[in-house]
Parts: sequence; C-alpha cells; structure tokens
Amino acid sequence: MDKDVNVVDINPESHLMFYLRAMQVWGMWPYKSKSSFITAAHWIYSKSMMLCLLIISIQQLLQMTISPDLENISAAIDVASLTLAALYRQALFMFYIKDFKSLADKVDANFLPHRLPYNVKFDINQWIKYARLFTYVYFFLPVLIIIAWVTSRNIDNIKISQELEKISSVPGEYDNLTLAEQMALNLTTAVQDEEVLVLLPKTNLQHVKRRLPVNCWYPFDSGVSPAFEIAFVWETSMAAVCGMAYVISDALLFMMIYLICGQLQIVKISLYALKDDYAKFKQTVTEKLIITREKDSLKSLAAWEGYSKEREIQAKMDEAIIKCVDYHNEILRVIEDLDMMLRTSIVVDFLHAVVSLSFAMLQTVRAETADKDVNCKTEQKNVSASDEIANTIYEWIQMILFIGTCILHQFLNNLFCEVLIQQQETLAEAAYDAPWVDGSSTQKTAVYMVMVQARKPLRLSGWKMYVLGLSTFVDFIKLLASYFLVLQTLHAEEKKE
Repeated sequence: MDKDVNVVDINPESHLMFYLRAMQVWGMWPYKSKSSFITAAHWIYSKSMMLCLLIISIQQLLQMTISPDLENISAAIDVASLTLAALYRQALFMFYIKDFKSLADKVDANFLPHRLPYNVKFDINQWIKYARLFTYVYFFLPVLIIIAWVTSRNIDNIKISQELEKISSVPGEYDNLTLAEQMALNLTTAVQDEEVLVLLPKTNLQHVKRRLPVNCWYPFDSGVSPAFEIAFVWETSMAAVCGMAYVISDALLFMMIYLICGQLQIVKISLYALKDDYAKFKQTVTEKLIITREKDSLKSLAAWEGYSKEREIQAKMDEAIIKCVDYHNEILRVIEDLDMMLRTSIVVDFLHAVVSLSFAMLQTVRAETADKDVNCKTEQKNVSASDEIANTIYEWIQMILFIGTCILHQFLNNLFCEVLIQQQETLAEAAYDAPWVDGSSTQKTAVYMVMVQARKPLRLSGWKMYVLGLSTFVDFIKLLASYFLVLQTLHAEEKKE
C-alpha cells in the first residue's frame, strides 16, 4: 500500500464512519481498495458526478440566457443556483480532502480515554444519540422532496395526456387547420419555455403541455418521445444528485459540530468534577484536624500532615486544570480550522438561499395572481374548474417544497452553530467554579483565559460577513418576509396599471 492510504482510509471505530461511507457512495470522498481497478473506477465515478453537475448547470444558464421571459428565467435560476452550489460543495470536498480528513481525525481522536483531561465518566454514544438519529431522518428529506416534485409533474402530465387523447379522438377534424387557426379556436395555448411541444399522432395539432422537472436548454427537440422521457430521467437524477450532495455533506458537518460540542461538554464536566473533588478533600482534612486537636501531642504533627497532603492534592489539581485548559485550546483550534475550511462554502450557501428564495417568491406572487384568475379562465375555456384548480395546487406544492427546503437548510446550519456557541459560553461558569483560588499564577492565568474566551465564543461565518447563529436566522427570515411584501405590493400596482 502506498503512502496516500492514510489520507483516504476510514477508521472503523470513527463516530463519523457512516457519513464518510455515504459520501464515498456519492463520490464525494475517495475510496481506497486493495484492488487498484476499483480505486480507479471510484475516481472516475466521482469525477463523472462533478461533470454531470457542471453540464446541467450549463444547460440552465443557457436557458436563462436564451429565454426573454422573466417568469421563465426565475423558474430556472432558483434550481440553477442549487446545482451550482452542489457542484461547489462536491469540488470543495474533493480538492481539500486531506484537510477534511485531518479535521475528522482530530474530532475522533479527542474522545480517546487517554486524551480526557480528568477522570470523568462521559458516554459519547449517549451524547450523539439524538443528533445521529436526526441526521438519519435528514437523509430521507431530499428523497421525499424529489418524489413529491416528480409525482406532481407526472400527475399533471397524465391529466394533460388524457385531455390530448380526447381532442385527437376524432381523426381528421383539425387536419387542415393551421396553427393560427387552431389558436383562434382555443385549441392551443401560448408557448412557454419551460413547457415542451407534443405533436398529436392523428392531427397536426400542437399542444404546449408536458413539463419537465427542471427548466433546461437542449440542443434537440425534447418534446417528442423518447427524448422527453430521457430528458425527464436526466433532470430527475441530477436533482437527486444535487439534493443528496447537500444532505450528505450537511449531515457530516452537523455531526462534526456536535462532536466538538461533546468535547466542550467533557471540559465542563471535568472542571465541575475538580471542584467537587477538591471540596471533599478540604472537608476531610478539616475533620481530621478537629479530631486530632484533642490530643495535644499530635496536634502539630497532624497539622503538618494535613498541610502536606493539601499541597500535594493542590498540585494534582493544578495539573488537571492545566490539562483541561490545554484540551480546551485544542478544541478551539479545531473550530478555527473548521471555520477556515467552510467560510467560502457558507457564503455560497447564503447566496444560493438569497437567489433561490428571491425568485421562488417572485413565482409565488405570480401564482397568487394565477390562482385568482382560475374562475375567469374556466369560463373562457371549455375545461373543468377541478382541472384548473388541480394544476394550481401542483404548482403550489412545488413552490412550497422548494421554499421550505431552502429555509430548513438555513435553519439547521444556524441551529447547530448556535449550539456550538452556547456550549462555549457555558464554560465560563465552570472555569470560575474550578479550584483555582489556591493555585499557582500559571493556573490562574489559564483559567482566566478560558473565562475570557467563553465570553467571546468562536463562531462559524462566511468571511465574517454572514455569522451563523439563531439571531442571524431570525434576521434572515425578517428580510425574507419584507422582500415578499414588497413583491406583493409591486405586483399589485403592476396589475392595476
């Protein structure tokens, strides 16, 4: 085995093993096998995933460039920002794999028994039990969203196909009509870029109906079979790749943050344990001195032995406190390394959320107007109100899923980082309660530094521009609500004009 094995191998006892294996399956973490053929095949597979994400991103960018309609551009740009962000996330792990591997090893190694700063009982499996269960559930989120998204599209396309069969059931009735004449008879609808043309087999009637999951550009006619089916499978699979790339990497980072919080919890428990042990020792020495005072001949000897024992215990306490402080400093360095590696990714995630939600809300405002026009449209055309309402419901389902997913993603990012902040802040009280009063000047300085650092906790941020935390998420939601109200007002004024 070559020297690169240590870079990509996964420790089977690692608390992150499940997440790293999942990333290997998705091509985001290298796989080292005894067979060089399997290793090379996995390398080609991971690069192919990145190439596919790049291709579909280019398709969406071309569609936005070609389409002159703002509604079609907004329908493409929100998903395009997702694919570009997923592409960046995939490339980030592939190009900085050594740094991420080193960080994962540090997070795991700090839980080894010989690394603990004091003799405390801490069950790490119990600590991460609920966080791990949450990440397992989080894994299924993109699967459910993709199923709901594709199902809504398929139901819409099935209803459209049934409508087209009814129109084409009378052969030859519209064979000699031009497209303009068909539109005059309300047999066709206006062409939109995100929809594809379907040529009826028994007439020359073109009906703009069947829709693809994503708004992409193709160098061929994607409206005829089997091109439509191929495009549908391609877009659905790429949407799944984007969603899983985000969820898997998010789950890994969430668990790493929570493991770091567990290490801070160990420091806090150790400091409290030192306080309790020192208090018990002081009480024991005091009781012995009181008892021996009844014997004058042993008074001075007992006092000397108590003093000697107290200094010995205090020296051990000093050593334990210094070890806790060193352990705390090492955890802070891990947080700084994590912040350094994720700062650009945090900015990309924030830009993706802003762009996606902005254009998704623009579509929501337009959908509200379309919903109000359902009754008018039903009266003008010979279609049932239930069909029009069903189409509107499908569009609302897609928008709610997309907007809800973006908001949930931002919430979870800020939630886990808020837990990290609070875990650091709680160390101030534990450090103050530690037995440092009778300690050395070095020990007092170290404890003071812990308390100061706890009052100014390290935060994960995107180059200090977007600091992750619940307060930031609340501000983000407020801005989002304000933007939505502004869009509603502008669109209402536009409709009046």
